[in-house]
Amino acid sequence: MKPDSLLAHLGLGDVLNRLDRPAEAEEEFRRCLEIDLTNADAHYNLGVLLGARGRDPEARQEYETALSFAPSHLPSILNLSDLLARQREPDGAVRWLEEGVRIAPRDPDVRYNLGTLLLERGEPHRAIENFNASLEVRPDFVFARSNLGIAFLRTGQADKARREFEIVTRLAPADAEGWLQLARIDAAEGRRGEASASAKKAIDAGGDRIREAVAQDAILRDLREAEAASQPTILR
Repeated sequence: MKPDSLLAHLGLGDVLNRLDRPAEAEEEFRRCLEIDLTNADAHYNLGVLLGARGRDPEARQEYETALSFAPSHLPSILNLSDLLARQREPDGAVRWLEEGVRIAPRDPDVRYNLGTLLLERGEPHRAIENFNASLEVRPDFVFARSNLGIAFLRTGQADKARREFEIVTRLAPADAEGWLQLARIDAAEGRRGEASASAKKAIDAGGDRIREAVAQDAILRDLREAEAASQPTILR
């Protein structure tokens, strides 16, 4: 084995991939594997490259091979679970992420990804546990806070959800979805002024897409109708 040569091929492959020269990058990663077939980093990088080119079955094989040689290779666990989720194999994705939690219980990305899959699978209470674990390590993780807010809504905890979306909009004032969720929560609880202000900020941040979402939202539509009914009639 020539470790210096292996690292050189690995580094060159990474550079070529970043330069959008995938064929040459693939050649370098395969040269790594000629030197050391058990190198998990080479299998992982090859999997990333293949996945980016739409060659998912080959990418999956590379991630699985990396994990057969290095079961604790967290980047491969993250990418393999993401690939399985996209291939509509959520149970397999969850199993790999649960293994990731066993290996690295405080990794915020593993916890966030697992929480997101659990939320999509209709398990909001387990999702909350994982989003909280992610945020303990990375408090400014906007996506984790936003999904935690959604999980709180799905478990009937509107006050906790509002708190999370308030933090989201402080961390990311241009986050239209955060403002939209705040508007929906306040409208549902009869706080018309706050709901209107948040809806306006959502539209300002998100443009036509959010304007259409506001127009189609039943809770916010009721708010607009109530506001229109409360306006004084001007006699002319």
